[in-house]
Amino acid sequence: LILLDSNFTTIVKSIGWGRVIFSNIRKVLLYFLSDSFSEILIIFGSLLFSLPFPLLVPQILWINLVSDGLPALALTMEPEEGDVMEKDYQKRNKELLGKEGKILIGVISIITGISVLLLFYYFFKKTGDPVLARTVAFTALAVDTLFYVFSIRNLRKNIFQSNIFRNMYLNFAVLGGFLLQLVAIYSPFFNRILNTVPLYWSEWSLILLFVLIVMFVIEFIKYLFNEYY
Repeated sequence: LILLDSNFTTIVKSIGWGRVIFSNIRKVLLYFLSDSFSEILIIFGSLLFSLPFPLLVPQILWINLVSDGLPALALTMEPEEGDVMEKDYQKRNKELLGKEGKILIGVISIITGISVLLLFYYFFKKTGDPVLARTVAFTALAVDTLFYVFSIRNLRKNIFQSNIFRNMYLNFAVLGGFLLQLVAIYSPFFNRILNTVPLYWSEWSLILLFVLIVMFVIEFIKYLFNEYY
């Protein structure tokens, strides 16, 4: 520890910023890993039930680079939560995620993976159109990734207790990611590259319902493990 001045407040501020950085790293890991495991479960589930792949390689790359990338970068800019110095100190040998973090990743991955697979199966059996079904699955996973970041951004408070304007980088990242997702499914150019088709309200309504369910589950898990975070 190098002191730049003789003010004890400097040490306190340094510890505070260290805790903020540690917390943000944990959030980014939770965010990335839950989405990555969701994709694995979706592909594995399609193989298990002999279904066409719900996601194609270009769509997975799009989600990982665009839908995940922008909010994850903004999440690193998440400011201090206000009560950071009231938390217990972190032991040096304590795992970054811990048991509760792993449970949160597991629950998000399973709920998301199963829900996206069911959406794909429903539209595939209903229409017989794998392109439409893939577009629904692709959009559901992308939009879900964009919006549940608001639950991940504060692991101690529910989404309604958080100040939505506290991290404007995150707001612009989510807005930009959502607009790019619309381009991905409504632009003829990206329709050819990503193998997507335009969606209508009948598809969007189920996608939005799916997003709300996932966010509710995350908030419930956060409530159960509030003391840990």
